[in-house]
Amino acid sequence: MENPGLVPLPALDIVGLGAHFGALSGTDAVERAVYEGTDTLRPLPPRRWRGLEQTTAGTLAAAGLAGADAPAGGYVDGVDIDPVDQKIPPSDLRTYNLQHALVTQVVDEALRDAGYSRAVPPGASAPPGRRVGVIVAMELEPYTSARLTRYTMGTFLRAQCEAAGVEIDGKVLAALGEVARDAVVPPIVANEVLSYIGNVMASRISSLWNLTGPSFTVSAEGSGTAEALQAARLLLLDEGLEAVLVGAVDLTGSAEHALLRPDALGEAGLAFADGAHGPRLGEGAGAVVLTRSDAPHGRRVHARLDALATGAAPAHEGERPGPDAAALATTARAALAEAGITAEAVGYVEAHAGGLLPDDLAEVTALGEVYRAPDGAETPEHERRTTALGSATAQFGSTGSASGMAGLLRAVLSLRHGYLPGTTGWNAPAPGFADALEASALYVPDRSRPWLRARAGERRHAAVSILGAHGAHAHLVLSGDATAGRADVTAFARARGPVLLALAADTPAALLAAVDAHAAALRDGADPLTLARAAARTLPGRSVRAVLTGRDGEELLRQAEAAARDLPGVFASGGEWATPAGSYATARPIGPDGKVALVYPGRLQLLPGARPGPLPRLPRPSGALRGAGRGTRAATARLAALPADPAHAGAARPDAAGGHAVAGRAVHARHRHLLRHPVHPPRTRGAGDHRARRLRLQPGRVQHVVRHRRVERGGPPRRPHQRHACLQGPPRRAPPHGP
Repeated sequence: MENPGLVPLPALDIVGLGAHFGALSGTDAVERAVYEGTDTLRPLPPRRWRGLEQTTAGTLAAAGLAGADAPAGGYVDGVDIDPVDQKIPPSDLRTYNLQHALVTQVVDEALRDAGYSRAVPPGASAPPGRRVGVIVAMELEPYTSARLTRYTMGTFLRAQCEAAGVEIDGKVLAALGEVARDAVVPPIVANEVLSYIGNVMASRISSLWNLTGPSFTVSAEGSGTAEALQAARLLLLDEGLEAVLVGAVDLTGSAEHALLRPDALGEAGLAFADGAHGPRLGEGAGAVVLTRSDAPHGRRVHARLDALATGAAPAHEGERPGPDAAALATTARAALAEAGITAEAVGYVEAHAGGLLPDDLAEVTALGEVYRAPDGAETPEHERRTTALGSATAQFGSTGSASGMAGLLRAVLSLRHGYLPGTTGWNAPAPGFADALEASALYVPDRSRPWLRARAGERRHAAVSILGAHGAHAHLVLSGDATAGRADVTAFARARGPVLLALAADTPAALLAAVDAHAAALRDGADPLTLARAAARTLPGRSVRAVLTGRDGEELLRQAEAAARDLPGVFASGGEWATPAGSYATARPIGPDGKVALVYPGRLQLLPGARPGPLPRLPRPSGALRGAGRGTRAATARLAALPADPAHAGAARPDAAGGHAVAGRAVHARHRHLLRHPVHPPRTRGAGDHRARRLRLQPGRVQHVVRHRRVERGGPPRRPHQRHACLQGPPRRAPPHGP
């Protein structure tokens, strides 16, 4: 739908994110699941349906949904809240609405991510007021209909007593009815219905954070997120408003929703796939903080909302409107035109894919028409398939009012981290969708892969398709520039990288004492990351060192115990010590002038044992390596630690496509203070040049180490002094130059 006003709506920067879908609490957990392709579908948690699934003669049992037949889904089992922090009266805790608790959690995460704080200045009673609006997309709590029994309970009890021939006093009947009402269903509370009571959800958020902008909720089923975003764009035409918080929440994993979807599937998968079509139960909440992109705000930008077009399918002969492919395609083209790009510029499309056949057929047909493959039978397949396709529903299930927010967050996270999310289990499209997808430029990656750019400085573009009820729909266009590698170069913990514990002392005896002390701390349950950070501060000025690495505290403890056992003999013999996990120590370090090189495999090659691909987790290069396709022999890589496992390497992600150009080249690393051994690529294998001993490759471990004994012409062999840390085996041909 075209903007009816004369003032163009602004592009918006997304500066804050919050998410909780299924068992995934927090944006980091959601992003990790998106990258790894894991889903949130699981068996029904205890008490999620208030025990109704255990009844043997109720409505759920009649529908085949009771007991072990309850479907798997992306259920939210509970939400941790601090009543004091959230200013919840004790009397409200027993009936506190789960939707309100859930959206409050994601809103807090999004606002803090955007740089806002609830800290109260000295002498004040509330945080400083900020001109921030709050819009929440929500729906009626289905269990609210059960409250009707409170009004009919007295009549029901009187009829039952008369049928049983029991005479009962009116006062006794009234008291019995009061007890029965509370036993069957608690009183109605805020946020379970719409209108002014539902607005309490947004009002409480504004009150808690002292946000003085407009505050309200919207209800539009699956298109609620799009309507809330459109309202945010209109509000931000007021330059006095600094930001708008947009949230969405829906608990569509309830027993009532399960009765509406008795055919819900319990396995994750894209609804367009062969053998995987059908709805999936899911629930959750998400939130984003939006500011005008043309106004200076000084915050980190996750992505930019360039365009948003909404539409509705026309009604035919007075019937209720349904999904319409032509209307969907028109809306998508309008969004692309507003963003000023063509369909060819979009690298990723987030589909709704709700599992309802009419909706899915209309969506696939429309997307196939808009994102068409290049004409010509001679076009190579890799040039025809240029736009990746995925859906949040394949991972989280259908989350109702929050489904649009789930798709938006997936697209934003992909732009932020520079990868195209994969869909686990994809094999081929279902017959009804095959023709439309075959004629399109869309393809479904089965695992996440790097989102490379053709030119340095070029923005990545993604689109989000949103479908609501009765033909309502929307199309969003997003773009991103730099990725999160710039801000998170040391966040190896978030990427589940190994913990690197570097210990140093002045003497071997003191080093052994430090190993014993850290082993004792690990046995007592100390946090490995805290120990590693504290130990790193003791490194300067101490020359006797050992580096221990492990995925968690348990593995790190085993490495410490092995070091305590083996290091006395190593120092006595003047040798070196290494473990398959990557721990290392030597009695004869070469000093501070030694260099370390990380040698990556050829461009776009996969590492043995690494999943789903190493490139998004390579360290971020700086300076000369930025810019796609620009070759260089060396650059400085900012590393928190040397990764011990390519599958869980450090979380420093590339900040541009040039970050992937390091493949196949040696990169000097600035952690000579940790490892004091020179590392060089091997020379070309030849007679008398060098000999190598290879340790067998172990997936999931630091890859094999090659020791080289260089033989100079006309002289005796020199002692082994080079260590080459290989990730895919020694190259068959040496690089043209050393590091």
